[in-house]
Amino acid sequence: MKALNKQIVESKPVVNLNGDSKGTLVNEWDEFAAALVHAVEKFPYASFHGRNQHVKGEDGHRSSQEVKNELLNLLSQAADAATEVHILLEINS
Repeated sequence: MKALNKQIVESKPVVNLNGDSKGTLVNEWDEFAAALVHAVEKFPYASFHGRNQHVKGEDGHRSSQEVKNELLNLLSQAADAATEVHILLEINS
């Protein structure tokens, strides 16, 4: 999912006279990144297993562990990308 990370980072907001202030942009991205990190922390690690998750996709049944890993990977990548945008905003704006 490197494409997701790239899309988020490439959409980095730019401080401009007609837009929001740098502080507003930094605060929004800080809160967004923190929310994603919190989502990763709150993922239902203990209960996400085969007895509770019956995963069926286009190709039939998949292991709950495989789906769990994919979901966590997506959440983690989004959190990393949002954090990177936040850092870039602080440094480059």
